[in-house]
Amino acid sequence: MKNLIPIELPFECKECKYSRNLDDKIFKEYFSCEKNICPKCNSELNLWDFCKMQIEFPFFGWYFNLLGCVVNIKQITLKPNEIYDLELSDEIGEGELLFRNYTSRGKENVLLPIQFHGNDPLKDYLNSNIKLIPHSFSDSPIETKVIVNYAYAPKEIVEDLSTMLMLDAFKSFYNKNYRYMFISAQTSIEILQYNFFEGLFHKHKLPKKKTTDFLETKATFSTQLFTLLPLFANVMLLPPINQKMIEGLTILRDIRNDLIHSGRTKEVKWTKENFIKSLLSAFLIFKYFKLFKIE
Repeated sequence: MKNLIPIELPFECKECKYSRNLDDKIFKEYFSCEKNICPKCNSELNLWDFCKMQIEFPFFGWYFNLLGCVVNIKQITLKPNEIYDLELSDEIGEGELLFRNYTSRGKENVLLPIQFHGNDPLKDYLNSNIKLIPHSFSDSPIETKVIVNYAYAPKEIVEDLSTMLMLDAFKSFYNKNYRYMFISAQTSIEILQYNFFEGLFHKHKLPKKKTTDFLETKATFSTQLFTLLPLFANVMLLPPINQKMIEGLTILRDIRNDLIHSGRTKEVKWTKENFIKSLLSAFLIFKYFKLFKIE
């Protein structure tokens, strides 16, 4: 694909402006000591605040990078009276298009890309075979460069239910569908948490039937997360989850349980601050289970 520029989230030091890509090493550093250090000037970096900013102020789909999705920019040229075929399917393959944005460059007589759709606009909205119709409010439009920003989940992410559920939680947050955000975020964690303990018990040769019975009927989500995880993390020399995450995950659990059991929650809990804190904590424990899973 021509003019393709993949984007990675830059984790930047506020003091010296040194930046590096947000990789798994940075998350492991955070879980191990609750802080990251700039390798250039030794200033303390704040991963919690950095991730919080991605959630609070989404910019051109970069927040999908947090979950391992691909964010790209490419430049195309629109010509007057000529439909442009924007073909993304070769790159995306069996993945899923999550986001796209079109920005025309220029100030006067520019063409604006209008996305063509059939009789079912919602179905075509995130189709990777896109036809753009050039439109202008000028009587003499000119050939126009257009920047296309888009994000997609590769096939391996689409096939990972826990990741797709966390993606659903992110998308629900941006669409202000907060009820579904809580439900999908916790369900994502439940899958990873179950696999974590199942792998742990299997490694220590516990019978599968007893493991299944314990995880499905004896140990609740809260028991596994707030009691068993700290216990086994200590024994296995894994980093503990920090207090900020515990607070956010407690909010997540309480509101999710309210919604599942009664379909509503207390108004005092229903705040934007709680939405952000619980989603951020859910994302971080998601990363924790991914990084320290038991094979």
